[in-house]
Amino acid sequence: MNATKQIVLLGAGHAHVYIIKHWQQSAAPNAQLTVVTPRAEHIYSGMLPGLIAGKYQRAQCELHVARLLKNNAVNWIQASAQHISAASQVITLDTGKQISFDTLSIDIGRAVNKLELDRRIPGATEHGLCIHPIDDFATQWPAVLARLRQKPQSVVVVGAGASGVEIILAVAKALSLSQTKAGLTLIAGTRGLLHNYSPMAKRLTREVLKRAGVQVIEQHCVGLTSDALSLHGGLRLKCDLAILATGGHAPTVLTPSGLSLNDYGYIRVNEYGQSHSHPNVFAVGDASASTPYPHPRSGVYAERAGPPLRRNLVASANRRSLVAFKPPKRTLNLLNLSNGSALATWGRWAACSRLFWWWKNAIDKGFIAKQLQRVPQKEVPKPAPNVGTS
Repeated sequence: MNATKQIVLLGAGHAHVYIIKHWQQSAAPNAQLTVVTPRAEHIYSGMLPGLIAGKYQRAQCELHVARLLKNNAVNWIQASAQHISAASQVITLDTGKQISFDTLSIDIGRAVNKLELDRRIPGATEHGLCIHPIDDFATQWPAVLARLRQKPQSVVVVGAGASGVEIILAVAKALSLSQTKAGLTLIAGTRGLLHNYSPMAKRLTREVLKRAGVQVIEQHCVGLTSDALSLHGGLRLKCDLAILATGGHAPTVLTPSGLSLNDYGYIRVNEYGQSHSHPNVFAVGDASASTPYPHPRSGVYAERAGPPLRRNLVASANRRSLVAFKPPKRTLNLLNLSNGSALATWGRWAACSRLFWWWKNAIDKGFIAKQLQRVPQKEVPKPAPNVGTS
């Protein structure tokens, strides 16, 4: 009889949520699944702008990891990883406990490396409000919004990728609901607004930002104080609140793990999602860097990685052939513009419409709802009865 293989999922990102939900269908009788995550529920990132804008209540945006785990007979350890030893196949938790693994999958969100952030933007961690970790930002936001509504203030969002655009527009909407006047600025850096989007998408977004009263400045932020923001060109802006949407960093727990990392600290993985250095370790989402098929770190790709990752974890535990995952070159992206419409992009095509907002809203709410729907357990064939012969 084969010994039970210990499969550990570190984190509860999109791909891991899929695995947990469908584990009972995985036909892995010789594998025990354990999930390590610090929160019983966490905010779904796709709904954060709607939460900021007042479109959703927090409960509507939460993935209830604890309930999902309870429904699917999976071991759950509520903790964070303090150290990973890929060579020894041991994870040390912040509780002091150590757990061993035969196969490990890492799907943890981006973190804030305070030393690196302060090196790039002195004063950022003391005077700025980071959007990562998202759960911490969501917890702080109601009090921040209450302060903004008390008197006219200047709000700056640093970072003009998709997150930065959605957040500044969500802040604008939240303030308009209470008829609060505030200066709104988006710092886009030298790469500019939505640098990896098409010219059409950029043009449409600029028009929306202009109508919302948002000023866009294409310079780098080089410093923050309690009431001002400094730009590379020497300009200083009054700033009562600086929200940092700069993309976050690779989790620092990966650095001493012994895993092969790229120059930015993310785990280098092949087409199967395997670590280049340790084939019994897999990584997806924000912790990973796919070498054969580079792609943006977004929920669209992370969610699609769930089914092949589940198959590969089971195959790895049973020493079977793995399945390659080739992400699509183009995906449909929907950005919440917080004005009743959304920006849809597909390659170089882009358009704004209320229909796209309805679509995004339905997708996001549906994603939350379906995680709590039970998946029928795969039936295990009953052993044949003993038949006597004479």
